[in-house]
Amino acid sequence: LFEPARMTSTGFRLDERLDASRAARGQLDPGDPPPPGSLVEGSPSRSEAPVGDERTLATEGWYSWGLRGAGGVLSTVEDQWRWEQMLRGDALLGPAARKKLFEPFRDQYAYGWYVLKSPRGTPWIEHGGSTGNGFEAKFTRYPKERVFFTVLGNSTGVVPWVNLSLGKLLLGEECPLPPATTALSEDELAPLAGEYEGAGGF
Repeated sequence: LFEPARMTSTGFRLDERLDASRAARGQLDPGDPPPPGSLVEGSPSRSEAPVGDERTLATEGWYSWGLRGAGGVLSTVEDQWRWEQMLRGDALLGPAARKKLFEPFRDQYAYGWYVLKSPRGTPWIEHGGSTGNGFEAKFTRYPKERVFFTVLGNSTGVVPWVNLSLGKLLLGEECPLPPATTALSEDELAPLAGEYEGAGGF
């Protein structure tokens, strides 16, 4: 599937053909226990890592057949766009198979896709997910509007909100924007210097 789509930067976790130097590192929530199999134990591929260092690099960590498609695929935004192009045409799937792919068979769930209705009454197709070592992704399509976007993140809890806001901005819906930034001088910043801790230990 990846080769016909020209997804040259996409592959499965632990695939030695992937360039590990391009891989992101996941940011776990403070206090979260490491996911099963995520601890380095004298790995020759991570000789610089002390025993007990968490395997948060996207190419590393626990992996099984059950994760081939659920958290086991590494990709880039550019390759996700190439996948979207394949979904729009018949080169990968014929019209009948493509129709079946996006046809809900259990509630709003099709073959690997949630098929919803947008505020405009048009199809809103998406799927997302996360892994135990700090990665999230969301793939969203509005085929009638010919709109596609994907959000990839290495910190849990952020991607769904960015994805939702991005969709609203792209389609002209009301979306609260971040407050305007203000430039401060060094003298103004000096009294604010220090260590801060927010909710959840951040």
